Amino acid sequence: MNEAEFEGFIARCVEDAQRKNDALDAEYGLHSFARWDDDGDRQTLVFTNPGEADALEAKVTSIGSYSLKNQTWMWAWANESLTDAAREKASVLMKLADRTGMRVFTDPHIDCDEYLAWELAAAAVDELGSLGVYREPVDHLWIFVSIDAMARVRRAT
Repeated sequence: MNEAEFEGFIARCVEDAQRKNDALDAEYGLHSFARWDDDGDRQTLVFTNPGEADALEAKVTSIGSYSLKNQTWMWAWANESLTDAAREKASVLMKLADRTGMRVFTDPHIDCDEYLAWELAAAAVDELGSLGVYREPVDHLWIFVSIDAMARVRRAT
């Protein structure tokens, strides 16, 4: 891809990711949940409200993390703090370099701003064919995961 084609690709990915996230919210009320818990070993997110039995469970793929402090991006496949299984699952995202011809998809760490972080996450959602993207705020990090499957669940309160 040349630069103009890449910009068009990214713009389409961002638009598609927003549409997918809107659909998730419309169907599941995703943003109405007060709490999320990440189970990295099971590669799931569980969305809950205090005192309620109804919850959502999402199967996820780690995409990458954006540091608000350093303004850098790290791909999940390069993140040693993730499980081997999570890094392996995320390694498919390097195929975006073959698809686009852009090194940004194979450089483990890059300088980045908030907007580029969302663009990279949107491109990952496109590559994975995911239902949407979720941003987990943790201290000075935004951890991006794709939502690969979503289900309503009941839990003990």
